[in-house]
Amino acid sequence: MQLHCSIGSEGGFVCGKQELIEYLKNESRSFIFSTSLSPAVMAASIKSIELIMDEPQRVQALQENIQYFCNCLREAGIEVDSETAIIPIIIGDEKSAMEISRELFEQGYYISAIRYPTVKKGCARLRVALMSTHKKDELKRAARVIAAIVNRYKRMREYE
Repeated sequence: MQLHCSIGSEGGFVCGKQELIEYLKNESRSFIFSTSLSPAVMAASIKSIELIMDEPQRVQALQENIQYFCNCLREAGIEVDSETAIIPIIIGDEKSAMEISRELFEQGYYISAIRYPTVKKGCARLRVALMSTHKKDELKRAARVIAAIVNRYKRMREYE
């Protein structure tokens, strides 16, 4: 069984054939300056992988939430598409992305603004992260709040 997923963690690690691991050890400059993951992070990662394998309904629920949330945003006029739990909402300018993120926080939604230098100048975005445990009504409500604020900023830019 081949498993493609990601789990929340710190740092990172690669699982693969020994040949791949040896190649990365010898050719990846960043590996030279890295330290190993802490035992607590490793234990949490192992448990996460066990849960994913033992409870595939969690992955299915997450996939359904991603599709549902993206549909809710599109219905509200926000062009978005994602196959992962990280859903980018392109804003454009950095200042607007930061202001929208701040407004969303004031409404109870912690949605980071990702901007230059992480992304190209003029391609700032909001970074929404979903979970399998989000309920449909929560997702719909969040999509409405996000769309209301984002669409207001779009209209403001049209009049500038």
